Amino acid sequence: MVRWPDSASSKLAHSKPQFLQMAEGFAWLNPHLTIEIDWEDEKSQIEATDPNWNKWRPSDPTSPHWYTDERIIRLMGAYIARDREKGREPRTVRDFISEFRGLSGTAKQKLVLDEIDASRVTLPTWFGEDEVN
Repeated sequence: MVRWPDSASSKLAHSKPQFLQMAEGFAWLNPHLTIEIDWEDEKSQIEATDPNWNKWRPSDPTSPHWYTDERIIRLMGAYIARDREKGREPRTVRDFISEFRGLSGTAKQKLVLDEIDASRVTLPTWFGEDEVN
């Protein structure tokens, strides 16, 4: 709740439309948020458009839709280089796609792998050894 001191209230009397517009914009950017407004005993409420929405955190999987072709190629190349640098076995294409939001389930992974013909294929093999496939 934000309470304005009496001295500030007189200056805000003419700002109600701008304040409500700002509150609506803030609610739009925060779909989980419900805002209650009490302006001189006139109450209103801006309902959350998606109360179950969760903010993305760096530890959360990313969406595959966030990547352009160029960026997904760079990401695959970086994973391949890192695995080689660390002396790890190359990850499979299944391992790669499982890191994306919505693709952790085996049924969805199978659909993607069948579509790109990459079941049981390592990422470097599918990506291309000398040039990008």
